[in-house]
Amino acid sequence: MLTIASYNIRKSVGLDWKRNPQRIHAVIAELDADIVLLQEADKRFGSRAGTLCTNTLFEELRYRFANIATHPNSHGWHGNVILYRQPLTLLNCQHLDIPTVEPRGAIAALLKTDGGKVLQVVGTHLSLLKQTRQQQICSIISQSSQIKSDYAVIGGDFNEAKADKWFAGNPALADYRLITPGPSFHTIRPMRALDRFIVGKNITVKHAAVHRSLRTRKASDHLPVIIQLELP
Repeated sequence: MLTIASYNIRKSVGLDWKRNPQRIHAVIAELDADIVLLQEADKRFGSRAGTLCTNTLFEELRYRFANIATHPNSHGWHGNVILYRQPLTLLNCQHLDIPTVEPRGAIAALLKTDGGKVLQVVGTHLSLLKQTRQQQICSIISQSSQIKSDYAVIGGDFNEAKADKWFAGNPALADYRLITPGPSFHTIRPMRALDRFIVGKNITVKHAAVHRSLRTRKASDHLPVIIQLELP
């Protein structure tokens, strides 16, 4: 069983408007996922510095970063981060150029499982504009299909509460399934399912859920989502 989480951490700024990386670290520990996809992990302006403590993530939680940062102080690419832990090993990582008028992006990592299978994981934060979001997903799928792997999972903040309709009607997505764990935004009263996963049809989805706890009520304006998979 493999667990993947996705979490928009809002630059580690909680609902009290205080930047508190320790709260995010604690939530990540609660998730106990093999792979964690983060959005808004870096500050947006200036040096675009990462907002988490890399030493804590590695030494205490045993997570490694897929090294995709293009700024020396950043964690990721446009705030997108992929964390992974053993027994997974990183084979390659890259950023994906997607159509956008905003500072958005997508990153991809190839990870080898202890069973020798190659899993492609894409983390993304999609546009606020509906038409652009659809173009971005199609672009990600197109680029993902050109990367050789046994399995593929895309996850992140899709900024789309009604993705099911346009997903089902798009022939470019025929080999994938949309997984919606549940309403994840806004933390105070979650009503919109903005955070989702897309998985290849050769993957068995055993469980998907929104993670709720005392910590997640304050740590960000999004709740984290998780998915548990079997890779046949």
